Amino acid sequence: MAKKMRSMTLKTVGDVNRLLAATINELRRDEIDSAKASKIGYLCNILIGGIRIYEFERRLNDLDSEVNQLREKVEIKTLQSKTVNAF
Repeated sequence: MAKKMRSMTLKTVGDVNRLLAATINELRRDEIDSAKASKIGYLCNILIGGIRIYEFERRLNDLDSEVNQLREKVEIKTLQSKTVNAF
C-alpha cells in the first residue's frame, strides 16, 4: 500500500522549493519511483512559472497605483499653483 502524503501549501517559490527538496530526498531513499518524482518536478516547474507571473503582475499593479497617486499629487499642486497665480 502506498504511503499517504500530507498536503502542502504551495503559494511561494520557497514552498515549491521545499517540495522539490523533499521529493529529491524521497527519491534518494527509494520512497517514491523516478516517474512520480519526474512528474512532481515537471509540475513544480509549471507552478513556479505561474507564481512568478502572479508576483510580477502584483508588483506591476502596485507600481501603477503609486504612479497614479503621484500623478494626482502633481495635478493637485499644479491646480493650486494656477489658482494662487490667478489672484
